Formats: sequence, structure tokens, C-alpha cells
Amino acid sequence: MRPSVHLLLVCTLAGCGGERSLSQLEAALQSADPTEHRAALDELVRALGEQDRAHKATRILRRAGKSSIAALVAALDDRSLRTAATDALVWVGSDHPRDLARALEAASPTTRHRLGRVFGRIGVGAVETLIDLLKSDDCDVRAAAGEGFRLLGPTVMQRIEEKLRDESEEVVANAAIALQGLRPLIEGGIPNLVLALASPDRPTRNIASLYLGLTGKDAVPLLIKALDAKEIRVRAVRLLGVLGKNAADALPALQKLEDAEDAGLRRTVRWTLGRIRG
Repeated sequence: MRPSVHLLLVCTLAGCGGERSLSQLEAALQSADPTEHRAALDELVRALGEQDRAHKATRILRRAGKSSIAALVAALDDRSLRTAATDALVWVGSDHPRDLARALEAASPTTRHRLGRVFGRIGVGAVETLIDLLKSDDCDVRAAAGEGFRLLGPTVMQRIEEKLRDESEEVVANAAIALQGLRPLIEGGIPNLVLALASPDRPTRNIASLYLGLTGKDAVPLLIKALDAKEIRVRAVRLLGVLGKNAADALPALQKLEDAEDAGLRRTVRWTLGRIRG
């Protein structure tokens, strides 16, 4: 490209020394130059803080889709842009929850917490992605997913149950931790749920585990008794860990299992003791 033509193009994109219009910025998003594309995104995000341009900038960022997520996530650390960036991420993330999840995994702990709230505001469409985030080895990622679940509220319990039917017991335990603020009505009562832990049907065990993790102290006495039943001992220990400090009464029984022959049981006991003792 001749220097004069290049200069004219730059002048046009920059508004000849002034602020680029939103239409110019939207056109710049089509640029094959990644630097120009990112610069346009950054300018659009800054426009979210301007009352007369925020609404249209949000619409443009939504049309940009997942390519706008990184810039919006970065804006969550700017107090002046945080609310507007969150609102824009709700729109963008509802169509691209997986890309939002990848951004969450790469973000700082503080930003992760804010992104968890974004997932909660997206609604039921975020449930499957949030459950996948509960499988993360990173406790901050799991905590962010828990914040998203907390904001989703009890209306999504049925969807969560459906998604958890074929998941591992560890993921179900993480889900129970994430959903501790919800106390759904438990049909059949706690005794039946404890018995269901021994069911040969894995989905039944998973749902029973999830509900027991939400019951609080009421389940502790029966879970302590369940420690004597070899077929459900590990699950009972894990659930006592999910209940955390609410399960303090189980400490004497758990300490007897610290030297168990089964290595998996010993690891679960150590995890549970750590959760109860805080």
C-alpha cells in the first residue's frame, strides 16, 4: 500500500485526529489486522462508560460475539466500566458460555468471582458449563462456578439434577458445595436418601448425594452411622466433608478411619477432616 493511501486509511479510522465513531469502530472489527481489531474492541469497551454511546456499543460488542469476550473480561477490573462490562458479558456469554468459561480459567481470582456472577445472570443456559467448571482442579474456578450457581437460585435445581445424573460422585460433591445456599424440599426425607447411597443405580446415588449435601446438620447423625456400612462408607465420608463445619459431631468417628487400609478412603477422610476443621 502506498504511504499516502495508508495515511488516508489511518486518518479515516481515527476520525482525522478525533474520536472514532461507533460505526467506524464496527467497521474496524472486520479488519484482518489483529492489532487493529483489538484496538477497535478496546475503544468499544471504553465507550461502555459513556452514557450516550453505551447502548449502541453493547449491541456492537454482542454482534462481535466471542471475539469481544477477552476485552470485556479485562474491563471487569476497571471500576468505572465494571457494571457495563458485566451487562455486556451477559449478552455475549449467553451465546458463548464455553468461551466465557475459558476466559474464567485464565483470569485472576478476583475477576473469576465476578465472572461467576456473570454466569449466574445468564441463567439456565449456563448450567451445563458451570457443572463442567466444577470439575476443575483449581479451587478458585470451582468457587466461581459456585457463585454462579448461587445466583441461579432454586428454579434450576431440576436442570442441575438432570445434568448431574451421569457425573462422578466427586463432581456431585462439588455441586453440593456450590449449592449450599439452596435448601430444596427433600421428598422422602434424609433416611431414605442415606439408604439411596447404596443403590446400584448410579444416577440415584448421585442425586441422593447432591440432596444430602444440601441438608445441613440434620443428615450428620445418619451419615455417622453409615460409616459402619462398608458399601457406602466412602460416600458418607465425602458427604460429611461437603457439610464442613456442620459435621463437627462426626470428628471422633472419622478419626478412627484415618489409618484405614484403603488408600482412597484415607485420602477422603483427610479431605473431610480438613473441611470440618476449616
